[in-house]
Amino acid sequence: MKKALLSIFFGLLLHHSQAQLEFDGGLKIGGITSQVAGDTYAGYNKIGVTGGGYVEVIFSDKNSFQLEVLYSQKGSRNKPNTKNGDFSYYKLVLNYIEIPVSYIYHRDKLAFEGGLYYGVLLNSSQDTGSGEVEVTPPYLNYDFGGQIGVSYDIITEKLAFVVVGSSSILPTRKAPINANPGLAFISGGFNAAITFSMEYTF
Repeated sequence: MKKALLSIFFGLLLHHSQAQLEFDGGLKIGGITSQVAGDTYAGYNKIGVTGGGYVEVIFSDKNSFQLEVLYSQKGSRNKPNTKNGDFSYYKLVLNYIEIPVSYIYHRDKLAFEGGLYYGVLLNSSQDTGSGEVEVTPPYLNYDFGGQIGVSYDIITEKLAFVVVGSSSILPTRKAPINANPGLAFISGGFNAAITFSMEYTF
């Protein structure tokens, strides 16, 4: 899947090779709030960080493609709510290296983006309130999904505030043995995240 994303990206470059292209690069850092759809814990309650670098290929004033390499902390979390009779604690940590490829449409200080990402799982852990326990079944060593976002230039066109929503397209693990057979596909788990970051172009 990673090779497919890179092939699409570089194929577009070759297709536009006769055009006047410009290249930009920069750094991106921010926070991420996430959940795992299908794990029965609702809400974007897992807070983490994200950051890395990117290369942007500019085809015109309004159109560009961007390739990023990011470290992203995803997962799921449930805090006990004794007032509502919920005494359960749960925390799942999924750390990824992600490679998003996005098309970006620029309009004045705003930019709208959409694309795909491929993630490589670095490590995972879960805590059910009595210490760390084995993740069973284990999460796959990859995550493939889509994303959309918007950015706004702050003070200068080199600094932008970016909001991106993303979701897995494929399940991130096999469904647990005790999962409802009718919900087995959902119970496989899908990463869903919203990132808020600052992007600085060199």
